[in-house]
Amino acid sequence: AWNRTASRVDALAADGVQRAATPAAASQVDVLITMLSDDASIEEVLLPQGRLVSAGAAGLVHLCMSTISDSLANRLAAAH
Repeated sequence: AWNRTASRVDALAADGVQRAATPAAASQVDVLITMLSDDASIEEVLLPQGRLVSAGAAGLVHLCMSTISDSLANRLAAAH
């Protein structure tokens, strides 16, 4: 698990969830679930070079649980 605020992963880590140090490390999985508040947050975490989309494992399935604009949904589809 990874969070922009590292302390928010503490409870998960205490339950045995593996903590990821970076977004790139968090994306080395088969299925990635993101829950971010808005388009700007998603763009910040997913799209820059070295972030989740560009660093994701081959065949990565991304489940975006956010309410996002059609425009961003299309950009994410193209980036994946």
